[in-house]
Amino acid sequence: MAVKNNKSTSDKTVGQIFTPSYIAEFMVKNILRVLKDHSNKYDESLKLENLKVLEPSSGQGIFLKILLENDFRDITAYEIDESLKLYLESTYPEINFKFQDFLASNSEEVYDVIIGNPPYLGQNYNSSLFQDLVQKYDVCKKYFIGNMDLFYYFIHQGIEKLKPGGLLSFITTNYWITKSKKTGIKYLKPFIIENCFLLEYYDLSNLNIFKNAQGQHNCIFILQKKTSQQKEDHLDKPIQIYQFREDQVLDKSLNPQNIISYQSGLNNSDLSKNSSWNLLYPIEIKRTVEKIENLCKRAGKLLTLKDIFLIRNGLILIKDDLFILEKDKDLKLNNEDIFIKIENEYTKINKAEKKRLKRLYKSSSIIPYGYNQHKSYQYLIYFNKNDLEGKNASKFIALKKKYPHLTKYLELHELELKETLKNAKEDPQNIYYPRRGGYILIPSKNKTQQKIHLEPFYENFPKIFFPYICDKNIFGFCATSYYATSDTYFLWPKNIPSNIDYYLWLAYLNSKLVTFLFKAKNIRIKRSKTKLESNIPFPNLTNFQSTEKKKIISLIRNLSIMLTILNTSGKKSLSEQKRKEMIGLIQNRNLYEIISNKFTFEQKIDSIFITKIINTLLFRLFNLEEEEIDYLIKKYYYT
Repeated sequence: MAVKNNKSTSDKTVGQIFTPSYIAEFMVKNILRVLKDHSNKYDESLKLENLKVLEPSSGQGIFLKILLENDFRDITAYEIDESLKLYLESTYPEINFKFQDFLASNSEEVYDVIIGNPPYLGQNYNSSLFQDLVQKYDVCKKYFIGNMDLFYYFIHQGIEKLKPGGLLSFITTNYWITKSKKTGIKYLKPFIIENCFLLEYYDLSNLNIFKNAQGQHNCIFILQKKTSQQKEDHLDKPIQIYQFREDQVLDKSLNPQNIISYQSGLNNSDLSKNSSWNLLYPIEIKRTVEKIENLCKRAGKLLTLKDIFLIRNGLILIKDDLFILEKDKDLKLNNEDIFIKIENEYTKINKAEKKRLKRLYKSSSIIPYGYNQHKSYQYLIYFNKNDLEGKNASKFIALKKKYPHLTKYLELHELELKETLKNAKEDPQNIYYPRRGGYILIPSKNKTQQKIHLEPFYENFPKIFFPYICDKNIFGFCATSYYATSDTYFLWPKNIPSNIDYYLWLAYLNSKLVTFLFKAKNIRIKRSKTKLESNIPFPNLTNFQSTEKKKIISLIRNLSIMLTILNTSGKKSLSEQKRKEMIGLIQNRNLYEIISNKFTFEQKIDSIFITKIINTLLFRLFNLEEEEIDYLIKKYYYT
């Protein structure tokens, strides 16, 4: 059963949302099929009535009804709601009911099949309830961890009560599948991997199963408990995936046209105890990804973004609303003069102070190969700790002397700024500086870390950056001044001075090839860059040494330069002179025949046109057919 939970601590309601009958029927039918396909002891002579079945949270009994209709007879059901006792016992007299919490069960009785819809309830907003459970029940005491969900306990307890070879099928939310050990699954995933095979996974994220539980993405999974011999032999099994097409009603989706079924690229032996399970990874997709990754290896090791770049947020400020100034509100610009509003009066700032005001860009300004210059209406007060010498006391005196008006503006909010720093356990005297993002630490030759101050890099160094929330590859670029805050990630080179080929890698990161990798590896950036930096392979140029490959790389680089100019200037298409220049570049590298088979150069050449050419060249570089990638994306990801 789903549980609805109002997060407000002052008005919290916890209620059951019972399972739709078509879900129960779907799950029971699949358990029957899997019993035939996977159970070592199942044969046609084995009667379902002899199998011991458990429903751990029966609710109004919808699973019980379907189980009985399908000839299961030896059924035990738990239900915590005493008000349902009379109804359940009179409606299902054949069932062995236990009106207690399933988590309280100390019985050593084990089952062939466990099936149901356990309650969902997050620990974060129900900490007192979880503490009560820890005090009451051994299973809760044993497996409690912060950020967990109530149904984790039901999985633990369910596995404990399965016979070896037995099957467990639950419908739950799907968030635990992609969580790591730091986010609540520290005990759950290792326990599953040690004791069970994940046989089947049904992705219901495109369906609205529980209409009163908004924002819920659900899944169904089937586990099989390992035998002692299977554990000893380290037996492996494949994982079968079923995905439902978007906006389909499940009871009508059993038509094969509405279901994508495939073997996952991950077997059970590939599942990690500590990190995300990318189950929606068809083996057909995996083989294509491996072709790409084989060209991204150095000495047998796969190179990824994190091997080349440090990916870090922009400037993290003490308080955004104080350090970020709005044009025409907090600031007035009059020709070369700038005035800041202090105590309701506009005061002219000096020449040095003007250099401390940095034009600020939000993540919404980022576009492939560039940024929208016209989306900047704000300025940032940015003091660099490296700007003035001396210890804090003398440095602050010098700071106030050099920047009198900007420091005065900040000092009007001194108490507020100091309090914020204290709460963050940071030095409350540093009210003038960004909290983070002003420098990076990079490895040096003697295995120590070198501090690199970033202001020169923000100002006049090539930069690749991307939004902190996005589900597709959008990588911007700027070689001049570009400042952003925490809503933007920057790719800083790990080696300085750097020999990184920015224009080539910018083209690669914005390509359809990387779009495919985003989908294949389920990369969605939601305030965390971990999946991106660990899962995007970085091409090793020594693997592209033929004459043709070198020409392709050179052309991609030059086309990328054109795109950065076009996308930053705001122009819609290349001038006639630039168009001829581009065609000349292609002809000079003897690649015109490859490209002209797909494109005509009679039309105006805009950024979309150039991007398509770059995509064609990159597929050629990686020995892939663009049509094959299009087919795979359409087959597996346009649901």
